[in-house]
Amino acid sequence: MSKVSIFLTCVLAVAAATPLRAQPQTSGTIDVPGAHLPYVVVGRGLPCITYGSELYYPRVFSQVFADALQCAHVAERGFVPGATRRDGVPFGVSEAVADIELARQQLRLERFVMVGHSIHGLVALAYAAKYPEHVTHVVAIGGLPSLPTNGDSVRAYRARQFSAGRRAQHDKNRLALDSLTRAHPGRRVVASYVANGALYWADSTFDSTPLWSGVAINDALVTDLQTTPFQWDLSGDPIKVPAFVALGVHDYVVPPTVWKGVRTPFASLTIRVFDRAGHTPQYENATDFDREVLRFFRSRQ
Repeated sequence: MSKVSIFLTCVLAVAAATPLRAQPQTSGTIDVPGAHLPYVVVGRGLPCITYGSELYYPRVFSQVFADALQCAHVAERGFVPGATRRDGVPFGVSEAVADIELARQQLRLERFVMVGHSIHGLVALAYAAKYPEHVTHVVAIGGLPSLPTNGDSVRAYRARQFSAGRRAQHDKNRLALDSLTRAHPGRRVVASYVANGALYWADSTFDSTPLWSGVAINDALVTDLQTTPFQWDLSGDPIKVPAFVALGVHDYVVPPTVWKGVRTPFASLTIRVFDRAGHTPQYENATDFDREVLRFFRSRQ
């Protein structure tokens, strides 16, 4: 076991986290109404659920992260062809939270770290708010504070921060959208993500295509999750689960400014902005991201 794993095990012993009983099996499916969600277990540390894609997300976390956390990377319905809405209800944040709870039950986890990225960062926070008894810590990376996003704040940030070089590269990238769409039949979401790389990555020339290799897309449900409104209910008691939000200076989709003045139900909310990263700091600035997340675990017992 690495020094990081030993350190975190000692620090978070008070969390009484249950070992991930999916082991030694390292993959499987979670049965939810209208879908079978694939998952894969990666790592050897503290129990964790990372929600989104069982293929994409293991590729963007470092070995240090894998040593510290043993994550069940559970697929969202939007990454499962043939998945349907539950009872015809649009697949929004609340429905995603219900799927995670079913995943928790089937993985037989009692206490674990909840992790999500991008829209799944908001889902992770929403899960921790609804089921705080099961979450030791929640990490939202490039996470939205609510849906819809504050469009004025996003546009103002782009206008202020976009360099002439980045704008030119963005225009160049966008010219490839039609060819990318043809190259990714049935995966327009992937084509759009790659073509908009200058909005997502610190390196505006970065081609994220390899990260999406083999990832299936259910466009209707992806659209549901991104467009169904979600706002925080602030009428209850503060949520005691420590929350960490990781943002990037070069994220022009969820810029740091969208979190300014936001009220959430979390009593302890840490926001960390990474200078050398865009929408995916765990990949672009892994050293600093890992250090800050492990520090967060240590300081928020």
